Amino acid sequence: QTFVNKECISFQKAMAAFTSEAAYFSHEETFKGKLDKGYLADFIIVSNQLETLTPHELLHMDVLATFLGGTCVYEKNNE
Repeated sequence: QTFVNKECISFQKAMAAFTSEAAYFSHEETFKGKLDKGYLADFIIVSNQLETLTPHELLHMDVLATFLGGTCVYEKNNE
């Protein structure tokens, strides 16, 4: 392993760091950081539940779709 277990954070804390907390620290929490009415809808749809994957499995999961501003900009079936 290339990481130290005592330095790891939970899946929930990692998701918050890249979503709601990132929006807060960039002063964009009124329109970014969560999926809700009036917020920018930037998100991906993946093939597995992220919280169940090992770090190695995360590298090999499939991104099925990507949405930016609520618009689908990528779908795996439409490559």
